[in-house]
Amino acid sequence: MQEHAIQQKLETFFHKKILLYRSLLDCLKKERDHLISLDLNGLWDVSKVKDDLCARITSVRQQIGSITRTGNERCLPSYNEMIGAVPEEGREGVERLFSKLGVLKREVEVYRRENVAFIDDSLAFIDELVMNLSGGPQAQKVYDNRCRLRKTDSRMLLTREV
Repeated sequence: MQEHAIQQKLETFFHKKILLYRSLLDCLKKERDHLISLDLNGLWDVSKVKDDLCARITSVRQQIGSITRTGNERCLPSYNEMIGAVPEEGREGVERLFSKLGVLKREVEVYRRENVAFIDDSLAFIDELVMNLSGGPQAQKVYDNRCRLRKTDSRMLLTREV
């Protein structure tokens, strides 16, 4: 394929990826809002959109790989392989798009990690709450052998007895 045609296609694909990553970033922000408000239906809706966006990003990535493949059978070309397929005078535009895409990817990763941490913290809190309510291994016994209430420093609200 001619170098100028490769440059145009690469720029088109990078523009598509940038739009998809911006949409993914918006989804992650909405996901965060749904996590905070405990909107499970909203979370399911956002999850479907995220799955669709990720599939579309993968498709564009494969298209980029198919036009810049230089005898290498890997699906993803390296940065040098992509730039090497573009004529010298067109490299600046591709490099700028590649850089913008890198910034978006890092921002998406930050939001993804924050959402995962929020979920992990919430689940740990619920787990600790259930353990305190059910008298799990972390809670101390409240009653002594004569079924009298023993004063304890435990904050346990409920205990299970066999």
